[in-house]
Amino acid sequence: MKSTTRSRTSTPLLYRPTGTLWARASVPMLSAAFGALCTLVALVVAMGKYRNFLLLIGSVFAPLFVMMLSDHFIVRKRRIDADALGDVNGRYGYSGSWHVSAFVAWAIGIAAYHAINQWLPNLGATLPSLALGSVGYLLLVPTRKEALAS
Repeated sequence: MKSTTRSRTSTPLLYRPTGTLWARASVPMLSAAFGALCTLVALVVAMGKYRNFLLLIGSVFAPLFVMMLSDHFIVRKRRIDADALGDVNGRYGYSGSWHVSAFVAWAIGIAAYHAINQWLPNLGATLPSLALGSVGYLLLVPTRKEALAS
């Protein structure tokens, strides 16, 4: 008779249990709880502040995504060494697992978003912050050859 339990080594890294409340709760239950919390916040927060919240989300996530896209498509040319992802001293380990160049480029993108939104509101801040964040990231990270060799 075949065993129906999966071994720990076959479980993807993303789904390994950690023993925390979040790992033990079911995804539908967490989704419902998070949806209820967001609905409650939407009912309580004045709609005039909602615009500022959306601008904050845009200023944080747009530069973050452009760095991931720049790294994946331009710096690493869509090549990922899955075996090296867990190695803190490997090519994805950076400075003690902190990619300082990425944080600096992210801050440049966030600052550009807020500056453009403040001083040139009719221009639209997302695309210029994407461009500045990407250029900043590409100037700060090592070349593709160095990134793949480390």
